[in-house]
Amino acid sequence: MKLSKPNINSHLILLLFFSSVFTTSKAQNITAYTDYRNYLYVFDKGTNYQIEYFPVRHLAMGLKNVVYLDYHQQFKTYKNGYTSTIYDDNIDTAFVTDEFIAFQVRGLLYAYEQNRTKTLCGAASGIIVEDSLIVFEDQYKSELKVHRMGKTTVLEDVMLENDVSQLKAGSNIIAYVSPRGEFNVFYHDKVQTLQTVGDTASFRVGKNTVGYIDEAGGTFNLFYKGRTTELDKFEPLSYKAGDDILAYVDRSSNFKIFFSGLVYSEGSFEPDFYAVKDSIVVFAIQGRFKAFYKGKVFDLENYVPNVYQIDFNSLAYIDQQGRLKVLMQGKKSTVSQFEQVDDFRLFNQTLYFTVNGNHPQIFWNGKLY
Repeated sequence: MKLSKPNINSHLILLLFFSSVFTTSKAQNITAYTDYRNYLYVFDKGTNYQIEYFPVRHLAMGLKNVVYLDYHQQFKTYKNGYTSTIYDDNIDTAFVTDEFIAFQVRGLLYAYEQNRTKTLCGAASGIIVEDSLIVFEDQYKSELKVHRMGKTTVLEDVMLENDVSQLKAGSNIIAYVSPRGEFNVFYHDKVQTLQTVGDTASFRVGKNTVGYIDEAGGTFNLFYKGRTTELDKFEPLSYKAGDDILAYVDRSSNFKIFFSGLVYSEGSFEPDFYAVKDSIVVFAIQGRFKAFYKGKVFDLENYVPNVYQIDFNSLAYIDQQGRLKVLMQGKKSTVSQFEQVDDFRLFNQTLYFTVNGNHPQIFWNGKLY
C-alpha cells in the first residue's frame, strides 16, 4: 500500500461539505473541508494539510480518519498525516467508525482495519453503523451479523418467516427482539437474553447502556456494562439513552439521570424538554437552558437557543446576541464575541464555523485558527 505525506498549508480555505453516500460515526476529532475548487484540506491537531490538488467527490470523517473519493475515483483515507488508497475503483457507500472503515461495492461489504481490507459479506443489506461496530444482514446465508474489533459474529442464524425486529444499536452494544420473541443484548461479543417479550419491546440503547421496560412486572430496568438492575418499580413517562447515560421522567414527573452507576435527581417536575446525545444531556427547566455532563449540571442560558449541536463530550450553540459558545469537557467558552456567525459544525472537540460572509475559522484546544 502506498503512503503519501500531504503538504502543510497555513491558509484555511472555505467550505466544509458532506455527501449522503457516506455515513459518519458520531465521535470525531479532525475536520476536513474543501476550497472553492473542491480541493481537499484536513485540519488535524492545529495544522492544515492540503490532501488533494484535484477536485474530490465525497467526504466523511471518523475519530481518526478522513475518507474520500479522489478525482480518479480511487477510495482513499487520511490518517495521522498520511494518505493511502483503500480501493482502486469507485464505491457505492462508505461507513466511517472510530475503529474501522467499511464500504460497499455492488452489494459486497468490506472492512478496512489495521491497514488491510477484508470482505465481510457478499450481499449485505440493512446496514447499521455505530462508533465501534457495524450490523448487517447477510442475504446469502439469511444471517444477522455484527462486526467489531476485527471479528464478525452471527447474532441470528435464520431469518425466514419471522424476522429480527426493533433492532437498535449504540456505540458498542446492540439490542433487538429475536424471531423467537426474546429480547436480546449483544455486548462484548456475547448475546444475553434479558426477557421474553413477544413481538415488541420498549427500550433505548446507548454506549454500555440499555434501558427497557420489563414486560412481566412493568418495572423500569437498566442493563449497564453487563449487569441488570431495576431503576424504578413503574414505567417512566419517557426515557432516552446516551453514552453511559439514561435520562428519564418517572411516573411522578421527577426528572432523573443515571450516569456511570449513580442516579441524579434534577427536578421534581417534568422539564420543558430534554435530549440525550453521546455524553451530554441538554434540558430546560422553567425556560433555563442547562446541560448535564459527568455528574455536573451547567446553567447556560435563561432561554433555549434556537440552534445547538452536540458531539461526543462537546456542546456548541449561538446565543441571542449571535455569539458562538461551547461547553467542551465541562469547560464553558465564548468562541466568537463580535463577528456574525454564519454557520458552524461541531466534530468532537473541533469546532468549524464561518463568520462575516463565510470567512472560515476553527476553534480547537482553546485556540482559534
